[in-house]
Amino acid sequence: MAKFSQLIVNGDFKNDISNWTDNSGGSSSISWNAGEYMELNYVDAYVIANQSFNTVVGKKYQAIIENVGSVPFYAYEQNAAGSPLLGTVPANSSLTATFSADYDTTSISLRLFAAGTAKVGSVRVQKLSPFNDIIKPADVPTPIFNDIIRTYAGEEPWQAK
Repeated sequence: MAKFSQLIVNGDFKNDISNWTDNSGGSSSISWNAGEYMELNYVDAYVIANQSFNTVVGKKYQAIIENVGSVPFYAYEQNAAGSPLLGTVPANSSLTATFSADYDTTSISLRLFAAGTAKVGSVRVQKLSPFNDIIKPADVPTPIFNDIIRTYAGEEPWQAK
């Protein structure tokens, strides 16, 4: 599946949890485990960590969220109209979900609603090519095929990451 630039800033939590907003209730909070992951610490109320990013209305995006702990948590695509559930991020596993942008700004919202500490290993969101299901003809070299797909997706080939 063709993927393009990463939209989440600091989704690997290597240096801190900057760019993430803590919208938790009560004494619950998000925190950083140095160089490893972001923690969702449930104490007495819900835990919510958000990050907003620019999107293009009608375009498809893929979110990949990794859980490196034993406590499952939830991932939402939050926008002006509400917060549709992307899914549950299972213990010691990951969630891959796709969504279409309804607004020009979208947020990924990670939430924990029960006692415990969830460990978020990484969060990635990428715009998908509208041609991600096209099968490459055998006689077209892969670099040329990828450049064609990127061009149709509205990105110059040298801008793709």
